[in-house]
Amino acid sequence: MNDASVQSMIFGKTGGHSSTIIDIAWSPNGRYLATTSYDKTVIIWQVDGA
Repeated sequence: MNDASVQSMIFGKTGGHSSTIIDIAWSPNGRYLATTSYDKTVIIWQVDGA
């Protein structure tokens, strides 16, 4: 089973990958950032504008 979740993120807070991030991509609307890591996870981050 694959787990996918959307997390609200404020950069600099804890929580996220447990290993080096190897790729990132922005969504077309700029509201989400996808990251993948050597820990074999993909996280979709919801980015709040400042």
